[in-house]
Amino acid sequence: MALLAESHTLAWLVLLCRRMNTATPIVPPLAPAVPDGPSSGLVRTVYRFTASSSDPLGHGVKCRFYWGDGTMSDWTVPGPGGAPHTLAHVWTKPGRYTVCAQAKNTAGVQSSWGPALLVKIEENGAGKNRREGPAERVG
Repeated sequence: MALLAESHTLAWLVLLCRRMNTATPIVPPLAPAVPDGPSSGLVRTVYRFTASSSDPLGHGVKCRFYWGDGTMSDWTVPGPGGAPHTLAHVWTKPGRYTVCAQAKNTAGVQSSWGPALLVKIEENGAGKNRREGPAERVG
């Protein structure tokens, strides 16, 4: 119910700005939810993660991921709001990593970072990949 009221308020604000011949308000896309992907795996293995977001003003949206190891992906190609954005990552050291996503609309406005998925990466042979899914061995 609150989302509906927020949507109507936003639509009213956009209409008001257009009638007053002023710029459309700067509104960020929604922060992505927890990325979808494995919560455990092995070093030197490719794992894919998916996130999505939507934009209150209907702009296209792209996403990027923070991998928890000090690296961040490039932005994905823009897509319609709600479309999935999937990128892959390989960890080279065992450890616990937090993977989270951020959205950016085609107007250039960024969301806050979404909540993180905790991923435990182990040495080869130290554990099993506990989640079936798209994974590829590297090297």
